[in-house]
Parts: sequence; C-alpha cells; structure tokens
Amino acid sequence: QIEIILSEHQREESFPPEVREEVRKIPSEVKRDETIGRKDYRSKFTVTIDGLDAKDFDDAVSLEKKGENYLLTVHIADVSHYVPFDSNLDREARKRGFSVYLVDRVIPMLPFELSNGICSLNPGVDRLTFSVEIEITPQAEIVNYQFFPGVITSDYRLTYEEVDDYFEKGVFPSPKLEEFLTMLAELTQRLEKRAFQRGRLSFETVEAKVILDSSKKPVEIRLRERTLATSLIEETMIVTNQVVAERLFNGKFPALYRVHEEPDEDDLIRLAEIFSELGLPVKGLASGHSKAIQKLIELSREREDKNLLNFLLLRSMKQARYSPHPEKHFGLCLSHYLHFTSPIRRYPDLMVHRLLKKALWGKFDTQAAIWSRMLPSMAEEMSFLEREAEEMERESVKLKIAEYMKEHHLGDVFEGIISGVVAFGLFVELSNTAEGLVPVRTLDDDYYRFEEEKHQFRGERTGKIYRLGQKVRVKVVDVNVPEKKIEFVLV
Repeated sequence: QIEIILSEHQREESFPPEVREEVRKIPSEVKRDETIGRKDYRSKFTVTIDGLDAKDFDDAVSLEKKGENYLLTVHIADVSHYVPFDSNLDREARKRGFSVYLVDRVIPMLPFELSNGICSLNPGVDRLTFSVEIEITPQAEIVNYQFFPGVITSDYRLTYEEVDDYFEKGVFPSPKLEEFLTMLAELTQRLEKRAFQRGRLSFETVEAKVILDSSKKPVEIRLRERTLATSLIEETMIVTNQVVAERLFNGKFPALYRVHEEPDEDDLIRLAEIFSELGLPVKGLASGHSKAIQKLIELSREREDKNLLNFLLLRSMKQARYSPHPEKHFGLCLSHYLHFTSPIRRYPDLMVHRLLKKALWGKFDTQAAIWSRMLPSMAEEMSFLEREAEEMERESVKLKIAEYMKEHHLGDVFEGIISGVVAFGLFVELSNTAEGLVPVRTLDDDYYRFEEEKHQFRGERTGKIYRLGQKVRVKVVDVNVPEKKIEFVLV
C-alpha cells in the first residue's frame, strides 16, 4: 500500500545513474584543504537535538554568554558546497523538492551518501557548515548577527526524548551538557515570551507516530506533542531563519521567502459561529486579530476537545507558501521570514544558502541575476511539491493507523470526540488520533435530522442531539485498510 502511495504521487525511491555517478565523486569525509578560509568552531561545545529515529542532521547549536547577552551560534550543513547549481544532483533535488518522511521509510531529496553522510552533522566528525552567530539580549532582542562558512565537530547527538528526560529527572550526562541545556532552555523561554507578546500563534497540535515491528506491521501509536526539547530547537531555528530573511531583505537581495497570509474574513466568521456553538468566546475573532486567536488557543488547552479546536483553527488559516516577495508571515507575526535551516531536506533552503553566499561575499553576479529571474516559478513549484510531500506523509500514517485498528482493535469500544458532522454521518476522533465514521444509517433509535448550520444531528422524536465537539462512545465495527477508512457505531 505504501508503494501505491509512492506510485500515485510519482515519487521514485532510487536516484538515476547520472546522479549516482556524481555522488561517487564526492568525498565521504572533510578534506583539510576544504577547511581553509572557514571559521574553525571545532573547539566550541556543539550539539544536535533531533527525533529518536532521525538520520539526517541539518543543524547544530552552540551557546555561550557574552556579558549579559547570549551568543547563539547555529550551524547549518553547508549542502551547497557539495551540490553545485544545475548539476545532475541539483536538478534531481529540485525535481523532488523535499525529503518525504513516510511511516516506514524516508524518500530523501539527496542521496543517503549526502543526507546521512558528508552533509549530516554527525557527532565526532568534521563537517562543513554555514554558521550564523546571533547576539541576543536577556529581553530576547536581536542586537547583532554575523554569517561565516564554518567547520564543526559536534560533541553530542541528542534526541528530544533524552533531553526531556534529563530535565524531568534533573540528571544530565555531564556538567558541561547540563550548563549548556539549562542556558538554552532559559534563552528559549525568553524567545517564546517575546514571540507571544508580538502576537505569534502557537497551535496545540498532536502528531501520531506509528511504531512498526521488523516486518513493518503497526504495533503501537504514540502521540508526539510540543515539549521543552522540541521548543529548544524550534525557537533557535525560527530566530536563525528570521535574521537570514532580515539580511537579504535589508540588502535588497532576491530571496525565496516563506509567506503566510492573513485568514479570509469569511472563514473566520464561519469559525466564530462554530466556536460560539461550542461555548467559546469569539469576540474579535472575525477581525483576524492574532491576539483573539491566541486567546482561543490558550482556552483550548484545558478542554477535552482541544485537538478538534486546534484543527478547526488551523483549517481556517491560509496555507503557508513560498514567494519571491517578502510578504508578512501571519502565524509567526513577522514582516518577512524564510527557510534556511534544513538544506538537506528542503530545496528552498538550499537556494537561500546560495543566494545568501552571493549577497555576503560581494559576488552578486550574472548567475545570481539568473536565479533571481527563476524565483517566481521556483516558489510556485516548491509550494506544490511541499503539499505533495505532506499529503504522502499523511496518507502513509492514515494507512498504518487503519491497519493497526484492524489488527488490534476490531470490536473494541473507545471514547472519542465528534470531529465532523456531515449529511451522511458523524466523524469521531479517538485519543490515538484514529478517525472513523458513524454512518447516519446506524443511528436507529430515532429519525435524525441534519442541521448543517449548527453542525449537529437532532432526533425528531427524542430531541437527542449529536453535535461537533461532543464526547461519545463508539465501537470499531469495520476497517478498510486500502481505502484508509474506519467505521464506528455508537454504543
């Protein structure tokens, strides 16, 4: 079934021969002459923090104090050093656009020799970087930043799970790591506070991770929420992307920006109607003011239907996209923003690296002018490829969740939340994120009338109501794995 998803989206796992030929010429380790002219960060304490199953490490972080201020250095893999523009390797990377993280495999943008090898900031080995030094005050104001081609040796490969465990238990592998992580957590808290004051939206999303056995059969569904460890990296990457966008914007250089437009008023009015039915205050929501949306996110945190509320809020937002124009990023509440920190897995980041190098080192030449003319079509192309990658990832997770429910929970009873009300039935989401349909034909204790504007069914004789956000008990009665459909009945 995963192969079918790949086929439907015309995504190849293997790389063509001409790409493999170019990869063979790339060294598997950093040569001494490649470090000449680069800032040497190898003696700086540096770590990577990623998911447990991550294999490609785009970014590493160093942090120290500079008087009262923080000096944050974010090291990003210097992929453009190994991938010349318009090479076979580059053309294939552009065709793919993004690495795709399916439930049972990764379809990388770059061959594994680069994505997991020479470009990946693996611990204990020299790696080439594009490093960004950012000086930040205790009030989380950015007062200075500089860019350097660098060389690092990462000291630790940490996982989110490990870092959360260190903080929870108060036990760290070494005093040096404890000092580093404590300082990073302190900086993160300050950055988050300032971003919230600015009006940034931080949705409470839950992501399902399906655990597979050795034969790729699903055996468990784990939920991944935003934790302290994920915040540490998220905040440092946002601030890095922010300063790169600022540098290119202020210098009037072309860039591939990340744009998130304000939501449509009509969508917000419809959302306000739904939230009002759910008993939530909606004053100011229709105006699209970020503070009103922030308030609803805060209120949702203590509710059992918080996943539904955040999903409805997210659905009312415009989809972020790439653009050659520095328009506002509504969700982050920034006047301009871009992606720089993941060049191993996102082609837009790789292009930004190339553009920034030209801008910094006074070589904004004919090549850069050609890139500038390409950016409008590239932005459209990358926005499309990103949606394709996200759809493939969602489909693969839904497929394995359906398989898991069929193998382990057919006939079982669960509590869930009504996540959708349509003419043909009720969609119900379980706490493990599995969503299924209760067909209206199975509501046989009365004749139920669909009241679309109120997002509910009402029984004509009993007056019983089934509405959006309501808690119900359901039994799993059927699962169609290829179609990724789960059927429930109310109990």
